Amino acid sequence: MKNVLIGSFLGAIIFFFWGFIYWSILPTGPMIFGKTSDEKPLAKQLKQSLPTAGTYYIPEPELMYSDEEEFTRRHQAGPVATIFIYPEGKPVMPARTFILGFLGFFASVLLMGFVLQMAAPVLKTYGSRVCLVLTAGMIGVALSDLGPPVWYWFPWSLWIGTAIFHITGWLLVSLVLARFVRA
Repeated sequence: MKNVLIGSFLGAIIFFFWGFIYWSILPTGPMIFGKTSDEKPLAKQLKQSLPTAGTYYIPEPELMYSDEEEFTRRHQAGPVATIFIYPEGKPVMPARTFILGFLGFFASVLLMGFVLQMAAPVLKTYGSRVCLVLTAGMIGVALSDLGPPVWYWFPWSLWIGTAIFHITGWLLVSLVLARFVRA
């Protein structure tokens, strides 16, 4: 159990710092996020049209049930959009964000550590343990990162970028976790 905790803690630190490198130092963000032609009038219109924090979908999802033909027409004519908005604004990366982010990484890696501990008796080599962690991580990536572009028409660039981050993160974590958790 001690090795699972140590390996998971170190793995979470690695995932956390890999996130900083991937999203803040590498040019990932500018490569995957689109740019508006003029942000100020768009921001003003969004504040006026969407005054409450939340998630909005255009065309209105209720139309699917009340007027499917109109929903289909609007969906095909465009625009189709999912908007996550905080009209009142938010601080840029407060300490709470980093704490919750790290705790999320730790919880994920700890769960993976428990899975690895259960499988360790049959995984005799370091390479087999690395493969298990990486494969299990990639299952999570396939479910969480590749679904939104399929089901909600989200642009592929963000989700492929996120999937690359998660896969490379799990690769780095697997190299550490497999050293600590063994039979």
